[in-house]
Amino acid sequence: MDRSRPLIFAAAGFAALLAACGTEAQPACPFEGETAAWTRGALAAWDLVRDTRLNLPPAAPPEIVLFDAACAYRLSAAGSAAPDGYRPLDAVVRTSEGELKVWSAPHSGEVGLPDGKTVRARPLAFAAQNTTGRVFFVMGLPQVWAQTLRGRPPALLNAVFVHEISHVRQVAALGRRLDALTAQGVLPPDADDDIVQKRFGGDPAFSAAVARETDLFYRAAAARDLAETRRLAAEALASIDARRARSFTGESADFAEVEDVFLTFEGAGNWAGYAWLSDPKGASMSREAAMDLMRGGRKWWSQEMGLGLFLTLDRLDPDWPDKVYGEQGAVAVDLLRTALTRT
Repeated sequence: MDRSRPLIFAAAGFAALLAACGTEAQPACPFEGETAAWTRGALAAWDLVRDTRLNLPPAAPPEIVLFDAACAYRLSAAGSAAPDGYRPLDAVVRTSEGELKVWSAPHSGEVGLPDGKTVRARPLAFAAQNTTGRVFFVMGLPQVWAQTLRGRPPALLNAVFVHEISHVRQVAALGRRLDALTAQGVLPPDADDDIVQKRFGGDPAFSAAVARETDLFYRAAAARDLAETRRLAAEALASIDARRARSFTGESADFAEVEDVFLTFEGAGNWAGYAWLSDPKGASMSREAAMDLMRGGRKWWSQEMGLGLFLTLDRLDPDWPDKVYGEQGAVAVDLLRTALTRT
């Protein structure tokens, strides 16, 4: 309908309009078309990576909050209570972990979250916990990301979804470590995964060491034989140890653990996105193209070094997902160090 025209209808014209639209009121925010198709495709991408690449055991699906410029959608396990202010829709999304019921609600720029907080409707994706410890996942729909991803393959947004929703399986164990560091005063409450870079990025020697370590990990991952992978990985670990001994002292002494946790969060997430992009049943990209796409601008340490670290770890300890995503919440540097002690 052209909204620029005067809304004046003859009786016959109004009757025709009702016949065309149906006599029942339509949902203000229907879950259909590109919104529904993209959501199902993104969840299928995570199913593929979780079930066949990470080989994680089944778990209750998280509550999911998706949004575009005008509407928010909640996806929860069938039987869940209706979110306040949301309208139930006649829609179900099936995943390998169970069925998700869909609710929707219009918003005016701020999207309500299961923990009672709100976020602005902008390009973002993250996993978090509500006050009862239930993990939820939040992400903007493709419309919200259109300007940010201009010129990049559409598959990247699915990889972003896979990266971020993979954190759902890490939040409990690794989140406890971050909570403890926050309680000890090591981290501010609003710390993010770039805190090491923000704090030490102005130190030329520190930055140069990080760049060297990152390069060593990518070379180790690409090495033709495991002996060379092991040699390069050991060189990278030696550099990490030396850098930490120089810089993580005094009030910064606990930043080794901070760096370990965020390298593990972001590296594992980037590896999960890479796994979907390079899988023949996923985006079916070459390993090199998938890796290049996940590396993006290559300027954020936790994501850039993290991916190289996990690509290397995957060659030396293919069972790492059980340890990283399990209750123990192992960190990648420790796992790599252990893998290098094996003959």
